[in-house]
Amino acid sequence: MKRLFPILSVLFFTACSLATPAITPTPIVITAVTTPTAIPATATVAAAPSYPAPTQINIAAVYEPFERGFMIYLSDRKQIWVFIRPTLANTTTNLPVNFGQWLAYADTFKDGEPETDPTFAAPTRMLQPKRGFGKVWRESAPVRVGIGWALDWEVPYNASLTTYPIGAIEGGKFNHKFSFHIITLLDGSSVHVNEATYMWSKQ
Repeated sequence: MKRLFPILSVLFFTACSLATPAITPTPIVITAVTTPTAIPATATVAAAPSYPAPTQINIAAVYEPFERGFMIYLSDRKQIWVFIRPTLANTTTNLPVNFGQWLAYADTFKDGEPETDPTFAAPTRMLQPKRGFGKVWRESAPVRVGIGWALDWEVPYNASLTTYPIGAIEGGKFNHKFSFHIITLLDGSSVHVNEATYMWSKQ
């Protein structure tokens, strides 16, 4: 036992005196490669949506005066516009009534159809409207009662029609709701028409 102890002691101290080598971590290098995207020389930025501009056209029209309003035929759309004044126009105040109800009808009259109806007897110095005006007048009681009898025969003339589209920008585009019109009459004056309210007014 005395001989082994010195040997074990030497082995123990020798093992403890050995240096533990240090471990140095190897750094990880990440290289990011980016490729620039070229912008085409012709690239353009989309314009923001906007209201369409109003349109103005000259059209062949026909005008006829009535007791409580007037009718106009518009050749570009083959429509008959009816302008009815309120009953205030029949009072004894003699005040001008330059507003009222506006209605639009398709002109469905065809050559060969009866131009008038003899069962409608016009009062003295008044007339039953003919052809397209007469067909709308006879087939629509609200028109006939509202506008009354014709005061003269229809007269062709050249009208100026300006149309303003009314709507809203929705989903990146213009959504048309209705139109506002300004149309000239036989005497050169103008009438404003609001499709949304079915009303007209004269300045």
